[in-house]
Amino acid sequence: MRRDIGICVCLAVATVAVYWPVGGYGFTNFDDPGYVSENPHVLAGLTWEGVRWAFTNAQEANWHPLTWLSHMLDCQLFGPSAGRHHLVNVGLHALSILLLFLVLARMTGRRWPSAMVAALFALHPLHVESVAWISERKDVLSALFWMLTMGAYVLYAERPSVIRYLPVFVFLALGLMAKPMLVTLPFVLLLLDFWPLGRLPQTAAWKAAALRLVAEKIPLLLLVAASSVVTYVVQQKGGAVMSTDLCPFDQRVPNAPVAYVAYLAKTVWPAGLAVFYPYDFHLPAWQAAFSAVGLVVVMLLALALLRRRPYVAVGWFWYLGTLVPVIGLVQAGNQAMADRYTYVPLVGIFVAAVWFVADWTAWWRHRMKALVPAAAAALIGFAAVTFNQVGYWSDSETLFRHALAVTVDNEVAHGNLGNALAEKGETDEAIREFREVLRVNPNSEMAHNNLGNALAKRGQMDEAIREFRTALNLKPEFAYAHNNLGLALAVRGQQDEAIREFRTALNLQPGYAAAHKNLGLALAARGQTGEAIRHYQEALRLQPDDVEVLNNLAWILATAAEARLRVGAEAVRLAERACELNDRKNPTLLDTLAAAYAAAGRFDEAVRTAEEARRLALAAGAKMLADAIGARLELYRSGRSYGEPTTKHQEAQ
Repeated sequence: MRRDIGICVCLAVATVAVYWPVGGYGFTNFDDPGYVSENPHVLAGLTWEGVRWAFTNAQEANWHPLTWLSHMLDCQLFGPSAGRHHLVNVGLHALSILLLFLVLARMTGRRWPSAMVAALFALHPLHVESVAWISERKDVLSALFWMLTMGAYVLYAERPSVIRYLPVFVFLALGLMAKPMLVTLPFVLLLLDFWPLGRLPQTAAWKAAALRLVAEKIPLLLLVAASSVVTYVVQQKGGAVMSTDLCPFDQRVPNAPVAYVAYLAKTVWPAGLAVFYPYDFHLPAWQAAFSAVGLVVVMLLALALLRRRPYVAVGWFWYLGTLVPVIGLVQAGNQAMADRYTYVPLVGIFVAAVWFVADWTAWWRHRMKALVPAAAAALIGFAAVTFNQVGYWSDSETLFRHALAVTVDNEVAHGNLGNALAEKGETDEAIREFREVLRVNPNSEMAHNNLGNALAKRGQMDEAIREFRTALNLKPEFAYAHNNLGLALAVRGQQDEAIREFRTALNLQPGYAAAHKNLGLALAARGQTGEAIRHYQEALRLQPDDVEVLNNLAWILATAAEARLRVGAEAVRLAERACELNDRKNPTLLDTLAAAYAAAGRFDEAVRTAEEARRLALAAGAKMLADAIGARLELYRSGRSYGEPTTKHQEAQ
């Protein structure tokens, strides 16, 4: 027991040491906005409405309510602190490592091989993506339930009963609600029945025993079947399943054996790891053929060793089987392969390799003198590469520059790097990256949209509009491009056309907060104040802490020409929240707050706030704003509120 505790402590310390830097990292622009940083349901923390949403929505083309709830819990506990979210991933990874060690040791009765497998699982560089990427919470969370299911199954196998079977069923169900990757787990449990649990006797009665073991898994298989159907339907509706028109089946089949072999190669020599590997639509036939032959040869060798070394076959079929859902025969996404897909499958390879080496050297009296240093060297080497790989996840720019350094014609990496550069204000560099995407894929509607945004920032509205229209020709239902085209048209004074584009965006995506905001702006500018208020209120419901919406809605409610639309108390509440979020350092926000106080009849506070806003405007060199605030200040001093409706902000996406 003391040795087991010591091993667990060492595994935990090594894991935390390698991954500790992620505590200082932020969100990336790859999936993290949709999962956490720009998801209002998640940012609101754990609420009953959030729980309902988690179980009924299909955002990110997945149904994984438990994953959503875990992100919500993080936001409830830590707010939008990316570092804490990262460290929760590390903690879940560490728990899976400890469970893997304890379950393997219990099943096999062999402590040190089990510890080595757990250490490889902990420190292998292929697992960095699953741990260091906040959006892959589903990977580390589902893996934890994978290990819990295995542990519960071992207890059940030792003394079968309905009571002991129930935790197996429950943990599998929870795991499937974290990520549907667990659909292969019942088949892995059948492998474990053969070795090391020894529940399949090598006698004439083996067929009857095999049928009994399969029948025993029927409740689990029904659970898996239901999850598979839900996953396929959700991914199909969410557009994640690649059409056979874009990627014909006769191209997917050759990619599968190549991916299997590539994962094995990176397991042995983890170089050139990237967050995204582009799909090769011109894969050489010989490469696919050699990969397929190699896989068959290894499978035949594993079967030849079935009686003497059953763990080789168990580990190999674990690896082959658990990768089936993500090997690309049903293509979700446009990646050729992904490091995160190896998170659980590599356990099979680790088991086969570690047990083979341990048994193969059993005859050698001095084997420990060689094996211990060799194992230590391998683990130290993997840990060093992992630590280096973790560093690439420090920010989006670093992550995608590295991906471009180790891959070719990577449109996803170019696009996300362009977005990162655009966010930093490096517009020219961003435009170059978006043009690189279009060189690789001229039909990328997202690249045309992003290029249009960058050109608009440079004031090249004609070129920007052309890019937005090209994006819409490629994908007419592209809500973001409709919104951005509307913004460009509004800048050119084409308000009717702009409003039409905003409305189209909202018809396509009713929960699109930026489109509600921009439509509110356009309607307010045309004097349609009542409808503008409704759209601002909806934008605020979707993004409660959007400072621009808070400010604009407060301004309208405080200064609406129609007295029936003025709601001074509500304007004060909204304006105070906007100032609170900005630490009362923005003269425009304070100007709105002063107008709100005046509309509520709180003229002393209006005067003090307007004076503060005017001082800040003068200090910032904004003389025109200071003069406008000064004029309003005179109104407040005379006991009158300001009644000219206007709004101030707009947003592209």
